[in-house]
Amino acid sequence: LDIRNNFTDRVVRHWHRLPREVASALEMFKVRLDEALNNLV
Repeated sequence: LDIRNNFTDRVVRHWHRLPREVASALEMFKVRLDEALNNLV
């Protein structure tokens, strides 16, 4: 299977279809998740 080569394209395509409010909420979630995970290491 050649799933890994197409993964980024599929994710970006879905990301651009999200409403702006959802995309900004997901961005904030990613920032907070990164901060939390960095505190664990």
